[in-house]
Amino acid sequence: MEAAIFDVDGTLLDSMGVWEHLGERYLKALGKTPEPGLQEILKPMTMEQSCQYLRKRYALDRTPEEIRQGLNGSLETFYRDEVTEKPRLRELLTYLKQKGMAMAVATATDSYLVESALIRLGLRDYFQGIWTCAQAGVGKEDPAVYHLALGSLKKRRERCLVFEDAPYAVVTAVRAGFPVVAVAEQAYAAEAEMAKEAALTYWDPETESVAALISALEIQ
Repeated sequence: MEAAIFDVDGTLLDSMGVWEHLGERYLKALGKTPEPGLQEILKPMTMEQSCQYLRKRYALDRTPEEIRQGLNGSLETFYRDEVTEKPRLRELLTYLKQKGMAMAVATATDSYLVESALIRLGLRDYFQGIWTCAQAGVGKEDPAVYHLALGSLKKRRERCLVFEDAPYAVVTAVRAGFPVVAVAEQAYAAEAEMAKEAALTYWDPETESVAALISALEIQ
């Protein structure tokens, strides 16, 4: 392998919890009653798509940008001051860097939030760039953000690992021709089999060592 592309939330960072009820909290603050299962509806969407959905579905008298600012206000403190990295991910990044692998980030989260977290945690320098679904113009139901990241790395797709926790995104990257490592994440436990079936390998950083992953991938 020559390169790696990493998702952020649930893969690099232990941040899925903050997204769990973000939409609900925002709507309640505006006096709106969220529909049942709103988080599942918003989960595969980009921030832009989520803002458009909330504006239309709840007849919000705000622009998508104003809605975005409201949602991001709840996130900024968390990413800047609170979020932690997933276990063993720093060890993995260090190993891949030592092997000369180029790395980039592909995320649905706004780049300034990701930047603030990675800088504080001392992880930013591992990556040549941060690419977002907003830049790609679509969510991870489409592989565009992975192609953006790959283009920046200037490596071959079949030699570029993608690390993803969301099963639907795992499937997207696999169908686009990337070798994919599915990273275990409690938020997607109910859909873990989908990720296991689609990915090159499935890795749980809570219970499995980096050495075990490297052995499974045969990175020498």
